[in-house]
Amino acid sequence: MENLKEVQVIMLPKELDNGRENHLYFTSDEEIKEGDWVMYNNCIEQAGRVESQIAYHGFKKIIASTDPKLIADGVAQKT
Repeated sequence: MENLKEVQVIMLPKELDNGRENHLYFTSDEEIKEGDWVMYNNCIEQAGRVESQIAYHGFKKIIASTDPKLIADGVAQKT
């Protein structure tokens, strides 16, 4: 078993006009780079210029998701 990663799976609800949907976010402690999607305190944002990992201490890199917005931006899709 090579190249195994330890990941955390988080499900967040999203309120819509016609109801509610849930998305899964697979996060890891991988190095965060500019443009990566990250999560901190259940808030999702795209990383800006990363000069130091200290700036993103406590953040988790989103490596896969069921969220169509993130999938469209290049985050791997999980079905």
